[in-house]
Amino acid sequence: MADIRTHSLYRANHFDYNFNDPDCPTEESLDVSKSTPQPIPLEFIGDFFYDHEKEMFLDRTNNYLTGNQLLDRVFNEHCDTVQGYKWLKYHFRLKKRALSISILSILINLIPFILKKIFGRTLDESKSITSILKGYKRTDLKKLSTENLNIFGYKASKNVIIMFCILVFLAYIGWSFFGLKSSYFSSIFSHPFLAITHTILLLAFFDILFPEILFGIMNFLIKWRTKLMVKGLGNL
Repeated sequence: MADIRTHSLYRANHFDYNFNDPDCPTEESLDVSKSTPQPIPLEFIGDFFYDHEKEMFLDRTNNYLTGNQLLDRVFNEHCDTVQGYKWLKYHFRLKKRALSISILSILINLIPFILKKIFGRTLDESKSITSILKGYKRTDLKKLSTENLNIFGYKASKNVIIMFCILVFLAYIGWSFFGLKSSYFSSIFSHPFLAITHTILLLAFFDILFPEILFGIMNFLIKWRTKLMVKGLGNL
């Protein structure tokens, strides 16, 4: 892995700038430096490999490089991020990554809202720092027992039962008024035992399986977001 970024010799050995220190850069020089284009930090993960037999580096296109040639290439890539075509390329990648992270963050924040408002589930936020980066543990998904109702002997979240009833109502509207006929649904509506069986199975799906699926999707999105946040720009 090759890593290159801007570096301050003074800050490397001091907690902060002290303009009374003769070795410290002046405030004016720092302002001038900040006003100039800043090269983008780059990481090249898996771009270069070391051939122990030839004692040289090998890039992705199978070209051999000496140590100095590798450093020159990385340095030139770093400098090119402030000008020309490569400046546009890297800044486009930055914008694309920022947009992707924003979209993922919106989805990640939306799923707990859906879990709580529709499926009667809440998340344990006691380990929020770890969960933000690595996802939640299965034990962090809690059921709001105070929001349960009982239907045909099956206890489920109140909102799940309401959503299920709405879906059944819409299905019946389609079956009765819009000619969406089906022998399968006809047999269900005609036999109380089948109706109760399908009701309990669908309730279990909405009350147990679907929240687990959403929970898994949320953890996948969290890990994807973390990967984007730490991934080297040279590999985007």
